Amino acid sequence: MKRKLLKKEVSIVAIIVFFLVIAFLSFYCLKTNQEIALNYSSILNILIHQENKVDEDIKDELDEDETDPEDSSEDDSEEEIYVCKNAFLEIESAGLYYSSEGDQLGVGPLPPKVDIQTNYWIFWRVDGFNKNLSDLNISAQLSENTVWMDNKSLLAGKLQFGQVSRRVIWKVDEIKQSGNYRVGFEIGVIPEENNIGEVMDLLTNIKYEAFDKECQKKIEGTLGNITTDLKKDALASDKGKVESD
Repeated sequence: MKRKLLKKEVSIVAIIVFFLVIAFLSFYCLKTNQEIALNYSSILNILIHQENKVDEDIKDELDEDETDPEDSSEDDSEEEIYVCKNAFLEIESAGLYYSSEGDQLGVGPLPPKVDIQTNYWIFWRVDGFNKNLSDLNISAQLSENTVWMDNKSLLAGKLQFGQVSRRVIWKVDEIKQSGNYRVGFEIGVIPEENNIGEVMDLLTNIKYEAFDKECQKKIEGTLGNITTDLKKDALASDKGKVESD
C-alpha cells in the first residue's frame, strides 16, 4: 500500500515538474520572441533612418551641383573674357628728290629758286602694323604754291586728287600683314619773291585712319608736314631754302 502511494506521489511530482518545465519553456520562448521582435523593429528603424540620411545626402549633393542662373552667367562671362589685342599702325611719309640708291627723281633747281618750278616725289607707305586692317585712308592738303603733276606710282588702293579742295587721298580697302602697301606721286612748287630764304610747305594737314575689325575700333593719327627741307633724303638735305634767281 505504501509502495503504491509512493508511486502515485512520484507520478504527481513528475506531472507537476513537467508542467513547470512546459510553463518555463513557454515563458522563455515568449520573452525571446518579444526580444527578437524588438530587435527586428530596432534594426528596421535603423535601416530606415540610414536610408533617409543617404537620400538627404544625395539631395544636398544634387543641390550643390545645380548652379544659380546668376552665378552661372557670371562664371560663363569670366570664362569668355577676351582681351582684344590693340592694333598699331605706322605710316612712312616722305618727300624725295633723289631715291635711296641716288637716282634723281625730281626735276628743277635744288635748292628751289624764285619763279622756277621744282618737282618732288611724295611717298607714303604702310610701314608697321600687327594685324589685318581695313579702310585705310591717308589724306593731305597741297600748299598754296604747290601744283599737282598727275604722275603716280601705285601698288595698292586708289589715289585721288580734288582740283577744288586741293586735297590728295589714298584709299586701301584691306590691309593684310603679308601685303606691300605704298604709293608715290609727283608735285611741283613755284617759289615767289616773298619765299626767299624760307623752307616751303609742300603737303600739310596729313591725316591717316584705318579700322580694326577684330576690336571694332578706329585707328587714326596725324603726320608731320612735308616741306622743301627733305629730311629723309640724304642727298637733298640742307637744300630746302628758297634762293633768288
